[in-house]
Parts: sequence; structure tokens; C-alpha cells
Amino acid sequence: MNAIESEQMISESRFSRLDSKIFVIAVTLTGFLLVTAMLGFFSYQRQLSIAESAANELARAIESDLHHNENFADAVSVLYMRLKRDQTRGTHLQQEYDREHHIYGVNLYENQPNSALRGTLQSVRPLTKEKLQLAQAIDMATEIESKDSRYSKMERRYFFSRDNYFMYIANKMPLSQFVFQPDSSKNYGIFTMPQYGVWLNQKLRTEPAARSVEVSPVYIDSISGSPVITVQHAVLDQNRDDIVLGWLCFDYQQSELQEIVHSLGIHKKNRFLNVFLLDKQTNTEFRIVGESSDGKEMRSSINERYEVIVSISPLRYYLTQSGRTDLIILALIMLCFIAIYLIYSSTARVARERALRDPLTGLYNRSLLQNLEKQKAITPGALVMIDCDEFKFINDTHGHPVGDSALRHIGQSIIARINRETDYAIRMGGDEFLIVFENASVSQAQACMQRIEHDISQFSAEMKLSISYGVTEIARDMPMNEAIAHADSLMYNAKRGAS
Repeated sequence: MNAIESEQMISESRFSRLDSKIFVIAVTLTGFLLVTAMLGFFSYQRQLSIAESAANELARAIESDLHHNENFADAVSVLYMRLKRDQTRGTHLQQEYDREHHIYGVNLYENQPNSALRGTLQSVRPLTKEKLQLAQAIDMATEIESKDSRYSKMERRYFFSRDNYFMYIANKMPLSQFVFQPDSSKNYGIFTMPQYGVWLNQKLRTEPAARSVEVSPVYIDSISGSPVITVQHAVLDQNRDDIVLGWLCFDYQQSELQEIVHSLGIHKKNRFLNVFLLDKQTNTEFRIVGESSDGKEMRSSINERYEVIVSISPLRYYLTQSGRTDLIILALIMLCFIAIYLIYSSTARVARERALRDPLTGLYNRSLLQNLEKQKAITPGALVMIDCDEFKFINDTHGHPVGDSALRHIGQSIIARINRETDYAIRMGGDEFLIVFENASVSQAQACMQRIEHDISQFSAEMKLSISYGVTEIARDMPMNEAIAHADSLMYNAKRGAS
């Protein structure tokens, strides 16, 4: 064993027989993981809070639209009643007839628009005054409605009569694009694209409707190929015991729902959120923004049929400003722990070094020797015991500072001559020193000691400084105390011979 290996062995045996470096790393890593877990928990809770707030906000916005449609239907009912009572306001419109499709109506032709109504009225029977008044009531309700509201900008708004014989589209639709086709046998009221024969709306109820929201299941729109939900409310005849005149409908397409999400700032600020509508009766999801996620979902009910689902994509979260802030905090914490580890490791290394070294001479102290004896780590070589001659006289005559200087000179002389990669020197205490030469013969050790003895004698011209020493062989498996005792005996014999 060389000196470096011995030093490592000593440092391992100190600190309660644990590897202090591994211990420091384990403690630092454990602390870092705990702090990271806490930061991750708070970050996750913040994400859940954002998702929950978004779900509740979107559910309220959609509910507001549903109530708006119900209020709009009620307004049409009241305005229709007023138009019927106001005999002075006559309705004189030039209705048109399309012979190809056998449909009566107003604003049927794109190249010959009739501007009396804002939208398009289509009927399989000649138009009556009541039908025109009902269409005018819808126009009046539209005028009262705020032009800047999100609801007023929806494209799919239309009215179906209870008997399925006519419909009124809130904006102008030319007959070349859409044709109303009732089918009383199936209780359908539909409008279709003639060239494709595509149905664009769902089945409507023919029995008197309750005044609650009626929402269709999620279905795929045949034109756009996107999911659609139809919401419908009854328009009632106020003078006839609340008889249902028809249903005012609008279709929630993906674009309408996305507009709500963007108007609320949900996706603009939090692009890590995935927003869906869930039809609880059919268990059908209606994707609004984002993608499906296996992460935690926050839900908010709209009515008995639908609820908003907002889930989290953690990877996208950490690409946002909030997520980057979390990562920066985590990086700073990691740097702090690395700094703590480096400081502690450096401090522990210095402490171990001080524990192993004699502060006066810089040589090893007896701790090394004690551990060598315990570990039985002696390899064949030579061992030298050294004692300073007349050291007590030096201290008494010249003072302890000079004595300390002499000891330092002895230590420096020894270190300068031995091989520090294979040999090591120990200050046993006072003015006694020990040198272990690994893989060296007694003659080689004696030759080195002659050079050391000469260097020591050069301490001062005014004061003689000399040493006595004994050199012995360290045989394989030889106990250290036996080798020390033999070298010590030889050293005392040399000391007596010198005197």
C-alpha cells in the first residue's frame, strides 16, 4: 500500500465508518428530490387551478348562450303577440314560388332578393299573414339584440314551425344553396343542399315542449365534417294557452365553441389546456381545442346532458411562461444544492486532511499508523524510527519557537527525500518520527536516511541539530507493532552509541 491509498483508507474509516462523499451526495440528492417533489406538487396544483377555472368559466359562458337563446325565443313570442294585436301594421310581402323545388317563400333567389325580411323564409304551402308576422318577430328580436354579442354572430340560427311546413333562416340563404324539405311522416324538418341531398339539422320534437333547454346529441355535420350540437327552444303563442308555434334553433359548431374559448382568453393564455364537451348520455366527446390527454381532468356541468372537460398537457405547460418560471426555479434550486454539496465536500476534505496531518511538520500523525495496524495493511519494505538528539536541551537553551522550527526542518528534510508516491512519514509525537519505505530494502532505506541526516544537519551554523535512527526490515505478514518495536530498539542503541 502506498501513501495515497493509505490516506484514502483513513478518510474512509473516519466519519462513523461511512464514505463521507457518498453520504454527502446521498443527503444532497435526497434534499434536492424532496424540494423538486414539493415544487412539482405546487406546480401541478397551479395547473389544476387554471384548468378548473377554465372549465367553470367556459361552462358559464355556454350556459349564458343557452339562456340567451331561451330569452330570444321568449322575446319572439312576445313580439309575435304584439304584431298580431297591432292591426295597423299590415304585412304586404311579395312571396316567391320556385317551380323546380315547389317551395314558396321570401328571398328565395340570390339574383332577385326581396328585402322585406332580413332572412330567408321557405314554405311548402303559400305564406300566410301569421307566418310572415312570426318571421318579422324574429327580425325584430334580432334588431333588439346587441350587434356586438358573440351570440348575434352565430351563422346557424333558424326557426322550424311546429307542423314542419315552413322554416325561417335568420340570415339570407339563396335557394340554390339550401332547400327546405319537410317530412311529416318522420317528424323531420330539414334543409338540404340540393346537389348533395345532405341533411343539415337534427330531428325536432313535434309534441308541446317544456320551457327547458333542449340539446341534441353530438352529431357530425355533413357539410363541414365537424361535430355539431343543436340547441332549440320553443316559441309559444301567448294568446293560445302557450301552444308551441315552433322551435328556434342554433347549431354549436366547433368554430363557435372555439370562438368562446378564445374570447375568454382560455387557450391564448394557457395553451397547455385541452378543452372538450362531453355528452354524458352517449359518452361522446366534442373536441374544442387541444388533444386528448391522459392527465388529470377538471369538469364543470352545463346541464343534465353536457359538461365541460379541461385536461392538462404538462409538456406544453412547461413551454409556457408559467412553466418556464417553474423550470427556472427548479434550475436555481439545483444550482443551490450543487453549491451546497461542493462547499460541504470541500469543507469535509479540509477537515479530513487536518485530522490526518500534523499541523507543525506537515507529516502524517499517528492516526495513519493506528489504521494501518487495524487494517493490517503493511506491505514488505523497510521501517525507520527517528529521534532528535538533545531536543530537550534545544528547547531549554534556545526556546520552544526554535524547537518548533527544528521539528519543521526535520519534517521538510524527510519529505524532500522520500518517494511520496510509495513512502510515507509519520510524526509519532514530540521529537520522534517514523518512515515506511514500501518495496525497499534495508540498505536502500539506510542510503536515503544518510541523505536525510545530512539535510537535517544543515539547520543552523550556530546550533547543532542531529538525529538517531534505527532501520529494520518489514517482512510479509509482519505485525506493525513488532516492526516498530524492533526499529525503536535499534534507534535507542544508535542513540546510546552516539553519546
